[in-house]
Amino acid sequence: MRLSAGRTLLRLFQTSGFRPFQTFSLPYVCQQLPRAFPPLVSYSRFGELEADGLGPLAALLATRFGRGTGIAFLDSTPSRGCHHLRLKSHQVLRGVAQRGVSSPGWFSGCKVPLVLNDHGDLRAVRFTPGNGDERKPVPTLARRLVGKRFGARGSLSHDLFPQLWAQGVQGVTRSKKPMQNKLLPWLDKSLLSKRTLGETVTDQLKTICQLEPTRPRRLTTFTVNLLAALMADTYQETKPSLTFTVAALQTLPAVVF
Repeated sequence: MRLSAGRTLLRLFQTSGFRPFQTFSLPYVCQQLPRAFPPLVSYSRFGELEADGLGPLAALLATRFGRGTGIAFLDSTPSRGCHHLRLKSHQVLRGVAQRGVSSPGWFSGCKVPLVLNDHGDLRAVRFTPGNGDERKPVPTLARRLVGKRFGARGSLSHDLFPQLWAQGVQGVTRSKKPMQNKLLPWLDKSLLSKRTLGETVTDQLKTICQLEPTRPRRLTTFTVNLLAALMADTYQETKPSLTFTVAALQTLPAVVF
């Protein structure tokens, strides 16, 4: 099987609603699409071929990133590899998956920090351990960014702000409770309230594109599933986005407390 055919199958699988891949390959692909993907291989053989397509899939994903608009939103979502109570007995992701915590609760797996523009397009992505510091991958994610980057309180620090500023990126977050309120442009105040755009995109990644795999049996399968889910999201016809015009922005006040 060619790499292009395998990549297309993975993209179809992520948005097909079938789980797991064996259910998708046997009753659907083998019966409905045998002429579209000649020659077909067995389920076990396809799992072995996924390792060969890991590099090309990551390279292709980099070409699918959206354009820069000067406005970027940073969000992070967990990708569970197993139940957090089974972490000690879990062998597939041993040494990679870590126990972390997010807003829904504890999980065992990896975190997927991603950067989006105001059109809902993916701009950058990283894979980190579940217990990793959310501020650590921010400089790497901001390498291709210019303008303002909006994120949660925990994604910025006193040392990180000047580092981003030197890269041409202004980090904007809400003030923490011990901090004093400072003058904030009304545009930044309005865009901070639109950080739910990232939550909407991550929700679609999990419900439509199946970002979380079902009982991965190999580390390569787990990684390929993450890349294929992100790839499938870039092909979505309609994406959540912000709708505003330059004339509407000019009517906003200068600053706000």
